[in-house]
Amino acid sequence: MNASNWFKFTAGIAALASIATVANPSVRPVFLLIVRNRSMTHLVRRLTASVFTAAVVSALSLGFLAASAPAGPLTAGNLVLVQVSGTVNSAGPITIRELSTTGSTVQSFPVDSGNGGGQISATATSEGQLSLNASGDSWTLGVYVPPFTGSGSLSGRTAVQAPRGFMTVTTSGSVSSAATVLTGAYSNDNIRSGVQSGDRAWFAGSAGVGSGIMTFSSGTAQVQDINSRVVQVINGDLFYSTGAGTVGLYKYTGLPTGAATSTAFLTGVTGQGGSPYDFALATSGSTLYVADDGIGVQKFTFNGSAWSHAYNFTATGVTSNRGYGLAVDFSTTNPTLYWTTPTNIYTAVDAGSAALGTSIASISSATGAFRGLDIVPVPEPTSLATLGCAAALYAVLRLRRRAA
Repeated sequence: MNASNWFKFTAGIAALASIATVANPSVRPVFLLIVRNRSMTHLVRRLTASVFTAAVVSALSLGFLAASAPAGPLTAGNLVLVQVSGTVNSAGPITIRELSTTGSTVQSFPVDSGNGGGQISATATSEGQLSLNASGDSWTLGVYVPPFTGSGSLSGRTAVQAPRGFMTVTTSGSVSSAATVLTGAYSNDNIRSGVQSGDRAWFAGSAGVGSGIMTFSSGTAQVQDINSRVVQVINGDLFYSTGAGTVGLYKYTGLPTGAATSTAFLTGVTGQGGSPYDFALATSGSTLYVADDGIGVQKFTFNGSAWSHAYNFTATGVTSNRGYGLAVDFSTTNPTLYWTTPTNIYTAVDAGSAALGTSIASISSATGAFRGLDIVPVPEPTSLATLGCAAALYAVLRLRRRAA
C-alpha cells in the first residue's frame, strides 16, 4: 500500500474514531493515539488538505464499503430523480440526478448497469419509483440485475433470465456497487419500488406467485399477492398504492415479516382518481397528496374520521395530465409539489386551491424518461454531529501540520 492510500485508510479510521468518541468517550484514548502517531503526522505534512478532506468524506459516507459512482453529498431541499435511458423495454441504464428546485442539474451519476448492477425498462412507467428508507438518509431502487438472457421485455422474463434485485442511493452521493438479488422474486413480473427499515426491505410489483408485496432479509417471502406500485414506510407502518381491484392506498400496521393482509387507507373517496402511484403524507396525518397517471396530483384532507378529496394539480398546456413520481416540500408555508411524467417535472404551490403546474425540467422521449422523484431530506441531528466531528478532526490535523 503506497503512502497516499495508507493515508486515506488511516484518515478514514480516524474520522470514524472521532465519531465514536461522541457516543462513547471511553474510546477517546484510542483516537488520540491515532492522531498523535508520528508517522501519521508525517503523512499529514506530506499530503494535501484536499486529499484528507476527500478521505474524511469517504469515511463518513461509508462509500468505500459498498458504493460506486461516488458523487458529492446531496443538498437538503434539492430534488433527487431517477432517469432511465433508451426507448426499449428490454434494457434501460439508470442515472441518478440531483436537481435544484428550479430544475437545473446540480450533479448526476450513473448506476452501474453492467453485470451485477441494475437496469429498468425504458418504457414501463411503473418502474423506477424511489422511496425514502426509514433511516431518512437513503432510498431504495428496485432493478433487474444483469447479465440478462432470453428475449423480450425485462418484466416478461423469468427470475433466472433477468434476476430482480435492489440498490441503495444515499444522501452522501453513492449508489450500491452491486445489486442485492431477490432470488426467485417477480418472475415474469415487474418490480416497481422498494423501501428499507433496518435489516429488512419490502417491495411492490405485479401480482403473482412470488410477486406482489414482498419482503427480504436473509431471504425473500411474499407478504401479499396484490398488484402494487409504490411502497413506503410511514411512522413505522408499511403503505402501498395500487391501481388494481379497489384502487387506492393501503397499509399494514407495523412492518410485516411474512404473510399479512393490508387494510384500506384511501379508497372509494368521491373524486378520487383511478390510477395512483407515488404519495406523500404530511406529518400531521391530515393532508395527503397522491400522484395519479390519469390526473396529475390530487390533494386529500382528513377530518378525524374520513378522507375527502380537496382538489387537483394539473400541468400547464397539456391535454393528458399524468403523475408518477412525487415529491412534496412540507417545510414551506404552503407545501410545494413536484411530480414527474415520462418527459417532464412539474411544480406547483398549494396555496389552498387547485393550481396549474409548470415544467422545470424536460427530456426528449427519444432519449429516455423520468421516473421516481423525492426531496433530499434535512439531515438528522446525529448526522449533523457526525459532520461536526469530521470538521473538528480536520481542523486538529491542520493545526498540527502548521505547527510541524
